[in-house]
Amino acid sequence: MVVEIKVPTIADVGGRLSIGRWFKRVGDPVSIGELLVEIDTFDLTHNIQAPATGILSNVLVNDGGFVELGTVIGTIDQVRPAYRAGVEGEEMSNEADPLARFGLDAIDLRWTMKDIAAKRWPMLNQEHVERLIDLGLVEMRDDRPVLTIAGQNTVWEG
Repeated sequence: MVVEIKVPTIADVGGRLSIGRWFKRVGDPVSIGELLVEIDTFDLTHNIQAPATGILSNVLVNDGGFVELGTVIGTIDQVRPAYRAGVEGEEMSNEADPLARFGLDAIDLRWTMKDIAAKRWPMLNQEHVERLIDLGLVEMRDDRPVLTIAGQNTVWEG
């Protein structure tokens, strides 16, 4: 999923807004709340934080470029390609690990479990959640997924 980075509504900006500088480059991993870019006005600088965790996939307005309120200035791709790096070709053979039989999908399932543990519900892949419920590693409480005891043991061992 791609999340847009927009210039927020800043009260009483009075004049032009410009990109001061980007703190990350395209391809860099970013975490939700992490400082991404400075927006300059006539008399103040406003910092924009990452609205999601993922990879900075696009910078649409470079340093010094002029923008208006609400302008999309970049995007974050929430797909996690970095977590697959260095794993191609490796087999997961640990029979004690309930996720091992899923091969490379186990990496995504494990990250879904870590997202559940960290209560990052908007990021969740619902297919992964359903598969984890079927495995008895996750259960639903108050319309939210939570880790079972087996899920807690699995997520931190992998």
